[in-house]
Amino acid sequence: MKEIGGFLGLELNQGRQFHQSALALNSGRNCLRHIIRKRAIKRMLVPLYTCDAVINTLQAESVEIIPYHIDNGFLPILEGPTNDYLLYTNYFGINSKSIKKLSEIYYKLIIDNSQAFFSRPISNTDTFYSPRKFFGVPDGGYVYSLEHNEETNVETAISFGRFDHLIKRIDLTARDAYSDYQNSEKSIGDEPIKKMSNLTKALLRSINYEGVRSKRLKNFAYLHRTLGRLNEISISLSNDDVPMVYPLLTKSTELRTRLNDHSVYIATYWPEIKGRVPTRSREAYLISNLIPIPIDQRYGKEEMDIILAIAMDTLEK
Repeated sequence: MKEIGGFLGLELNQGRQFHQSALALNSGRNCLRHIIRKRAIKRMLVPLYTCDAVINTLQAESVEIIPYHIDNGFLPILEGPTNDYLLYTNYFGINSKSIKKLSEIYYKLIIDNSQAFFSRPISNTDTFYSPRKFFGVPDGGYVYSLEHNEETNVETAISFGRFDHLIKRIDLTARDAYSDYQNSEKSIGDEPIKKMSNLTKALLRSINYEGVRSKRLKNFAYLHRTLGRLNEISISLSNDDVPMVYPLLTKSTELRTRLNDHSVYIATYWPEIKGRVPTRSREAYLISNLIPIPIDQRYGKEEMDIILAIAMDTLEK
């Protein structure tokens, strides 16, 4: 029975989700789990440069992992076509051209668009997304699968218990809310496949997606005009690319520390794999030297200028 009256709840816009036709589940890793189960996958080619969440999911599903390296253009280093499933990560949301190229070679391709929320799925290619990498939501994932795109007999997730860090950051700071964020992330990993929660759906219906796209692209372009000549990554965005961060690859050993000292928080992707990769590999170099600069919808020219001032002062010494 529908409730009428009582206290007022959180008021959100009643728009549409961006991935309206996708299957909405409770996390990106469970979207991968959905693909594995629907396709009965037993063996998969997986990039060495990926997070433990992917590896742990594959191991939990008893999938044999065949690791591969990536080259300077973030393409897989493989001997040739394969009959195995190939998982490819759209790193930083800037690799749509590579995905198109791979889709023409590998017919068992699976795209991890966790870092590329706005990249549209390619026809006949299993693809999954993790919206909390782009928006302030507690959990959730989207999956486009060639198999029957439905999860029957699973319950709907409940997300309010993972909402503390999002609320606390408004009243306090990111630093104050960080332990809550870590607890939230851990709880996501412990959940089985569920449907996306009503809270997460409501939040995702409230987002101005075109505004987010525009701000991210504008911030990215503004940084790239100055940092592009210093960046070891050659970047050429396609129309489908909306980056998660500005990925600055540099030999500088100081920049990360200087940015963090000025409260510009810089993540490290993914330190947990250091023990799995050769010391002089491309992956090890990326872990140590990649500076993923925030460019998201919260920021504009003022914040980008702060970042550029620190970066140029450090890199041009």
